[in-house]
Amino acid sequence: MNRKERVQQVIVIIIAIIVGSALVAGVMMEIKPMIVLSGSMEPVMLTGDVILVAPLDPELIEPGDIISFQIPSAQERVVVTHRVLEIDPENREFVTKGDANNAIDANPFSYDDVVGKAVFLIPLIGYTNEARREVTLFFVILPAIALLLSELRTVNTDPRQLMRQEREKKNRRRSLYTINGQRLLLLGLLVLAPFWIIALPSLAGMAGEYTPAEGMVTIKGQNLIPEVYLLPSSSAEPEYGIIGPGEEVVGIASGSSEPLRIIRAPYILPVFWFLMLADLHPYLPSLFIAVVPGMIIIILLHPIWLREKYPSSKKKRRPKNHGFNT
Repeated sequence: MNRKERVQQVIVIIIAIIVGSALVAGVMMEIKPMIVLSGSMEPVMLTGDVILVAPLDPELIEPGDIISFQIPSAQERVVVTHRVLEIDPENREFVTKGDANNAIDANPFSYDDVVGKAVFLIPLIGYTNEARREVTLFFVILPAIALLLSELRTVNTDPRQLMRQEREKKNRRRSLYTINGQRLLLLGLLVLAPFWIIALPSLAGMAGEYTPAEGMVTIKGQNLIPEVYLLPSSSAEPEYGIIGPGEEVVGIASGSSEPLRIIRAPYILPVFWFLMLADLHPYLPSLFIAVVPGMIIIILLHPIWLREKYPSSKKKRRPKNHGFNT
């Protein structure tokens, strides 16, 4: 087994471990995928997104959490995903509201109606449920036909060609792989530069602090593309939104009269991801955009900077005998 095959096996094993662990964790935690069907939580959740909801003890839910709960309906029990604003522990009820709605939900909901907490979001794949025929065609039928044609081609291959392929396979086992540093550096500059150019204005916009005037802060779009912003807030409902280049909006800095930093990032990531990363570190959303997509593209383009060499196998020649036989 050559080095490339070993690397491929290691990558496959790592991916299998990650996927397998995620599936096992999902099964053990009873995580449920749910499709977003309305715009009540925009822009943090868009229609067609899929949210992963993990069961959670209602006693552990805090204001600001996004939860899924059941509401009684005339025909069936409908599941709604909204943000928790207030908690009434005596009556064991939650007061909830959709981020895009102007008013809180009409009735509080009981602890017993809670399905779970939204822990992750996968953008747009919920549309596959409505386009099942197209998904089946492109991801099941066409790959199966391509695999069948490939097998038929292998069966009808000339034996001499099979022998030649076998010799090439043996040579590949002795192959070595080296990194072309110049190509890797040039590719890194070409691929990473656009993402850094997109992320730097948002990072620079976070460098300064703003002093609220009567609890209000004016936010101006500083990027070449729309940005997502987040203001520190003491309320359960976060003060966030999307702002275009050069636009200005007035944000509410509730509970703060001290200078504060506005968290920003280009509107490339889903807002759910932005809020999740910003909760870990204010600069993480913009740094994620600056680094991670470019690194993924560089890895996918590895044939450009990863060179394969075949060591020459020189056979030792026997010295000719120019003497006379005696």
